[in-house]
Amino acid sequence: MFKDLLGEGATDDTARDCLVSVSGQLLYHRFARPVFSRLFPDYFTEKSHEKWAAHVFQFTLGGIAAYKRDLETKDDSIGAGDENNGN
Repeated sequence: MFKDLLGEGATDDTARDCLVSVSGQLLYHRFARPVFSRLFPDYFTEKSHEKWAAHVFQFTLGGIAAYKRDLETKDDSIGAGDENNGN
């Protein structure tokens, strides 16, 4: 799915990194809830999961769009450490 969103030129490693990033955002939110619920007690409501999922979705699409632009222009500024730029 991520390779389809990233377009031509996307590697398996880049697609994997995108998947890991999304998973990390969701898992971090889940495991950090005890801390965040003390910092922001009004944030965690019955609909906060839906709100967070929508945020991660929008944020991720923005990141994927940036990667796609990078792949289309062959700019190595995004994806440092990726096999595409030799790091």
